[in-house]
Amino acid sequence: MNAWKDRWLHPGHLIEELGIVVPNGMQNMMVKDSVDVHGCWNIGVLNSWLPTNIINKLYVVTSPSNGSEMDRRTWRGSAHGRFAIS
Repeated sequence: MNAWKDRWLHPGHLIEELGIVVPNGMQNMMVKDSVDVHGCWNIGVLNSWLPTNIINKLYVVTSPSNGSEMDRRTWRGSAHGRFAIS
């Protein structure tokens, strides 16, 4: 999943919709590329140019696994127990 071209933070906007310029060399960065060797978000790489409100969203999102597990879709349950796409 591309970190800047895919909507992976819900609710969220694409970086370009927020008027944020992605630094050279990071335009094709994948979400998994923002995780360190311990499987934690590598905030240091992003903190120098991403706004604080976006960095704060990362703290509540589980970082992607860099292990050998298969990818799977997950989503937050609603108060009514229904699945919805917004």
